[in-house]
This record gives sequence, structure tokens and C-alpha cells, in this order.
Amino acid sequence: MLPPRDSNDFHIALKQEREKKGLTNTELAEAIGINTVMIGRYEHTCHENYYSVPSQETWRKLNDYLSTGTRVNLKYSNSIEDLSVEDLIKELKNRGAKSINIEW
Repeated sequence: MLPPRDSNDFHIALKQEREKKGLTNTELAEAIGINTVMIGRYEHTCHENYYSVPSQETWRKLNDYLSTGTRVNLKYSNSIEDLSVEDLIKELKNRGAKSINIEW
């Protein structure tokens, strides 16, 4: 999991996680649906030109993708029926659910 988006070591952790997955800046940006230059900006330190901090939503997408390799976002789903049980559980946990109980 990435550190908070405004922490001093966010840029280092993001780059390490991206490289650990073997992703380029462009591949990661396209996977989460942001402009391709933004990953590089997030990886700069606050003392460099073009430094930027991701929004909370972008930080969540980065975390989701780097931890699972898939994008999970109910906002873009037409229906809850389009999601697998696993994706639904991930989304609920991302939104703060501590426990999920499914009964048939």
C-alpha cells in the first residue's frame, strides 16, 4: 500500500511500486485513466519543477492498481451486476468496510 499522498516519501514509494511491477509511467497512467505525464509529476520531490500531489481519487486508483493489477471502480460500472464478487468486496473495502458478510 502506498503511503498517504501528501507524505514526504510518497514519490519514492510510488516509483518503487511502479518499477517493481515493471510498469512505465505511461502504462500506469493509462491503466488508471489519467494523463500520461502525471505519474512523473507525482514521482518528483516537492523541491523539483513539475511536482504534483495526486487527488484522493487518483491516489486510491494508484493504490488499487499497484496492489492488485486491476482497476476497480463502481463509478464506471453500469450496474452492480457487472462486478464479480471479488471486485465488489475490494470496492467495499476501499470505501472503508471493515467486515463483509455474504449469505446466499
